[in-house]
Amino acid sequence: MIVMDNRIRNQNWYTETLETIKVPYVVFDDVTENPKDYEAMLGSKAFLDRDCDLIIAIGGGSVMDCAKCISILVANGGNILDYEGVDEVKIFQFAAW
Repeated sequence: MIVMDNRIRNQNWYTETLETIKVPYVVFDDVTENPKDYEAMLGSKAFLDRDCDLIIAIGGGSVMDCAKCISILVANGGNILDYEGVDEVKIFQFAAW
C-alpha cells in the first residue's frame, strides 16, 4: 500500500514513480494535514481488505504519521485511539529507508 496525500498526484514525478513499481499496489491518499483518527482507521481497513503486506509512505510528516498509525492498527487491531499515550503499542514493525 502506498500512503500519500492527494496533492502528490499533481506532481510531475507521480506517474513515473509509480510506473517503476513492478508489483501490484494500492494507493491510499485520504490523508490530510494533521491526519484524523478516522483516516488511520480507513487506511488500515483498506490495507487489510486488499490483503496488503507492505506500507510505503510518500510525503511529509502527516503522511508518515498516518502510515505509522495504519501499521499499528494492522499489527495490533482495535481503534487508533486505543494507542494514545506512552508504551501502548505492543507490536510495531517500521522500517525507513
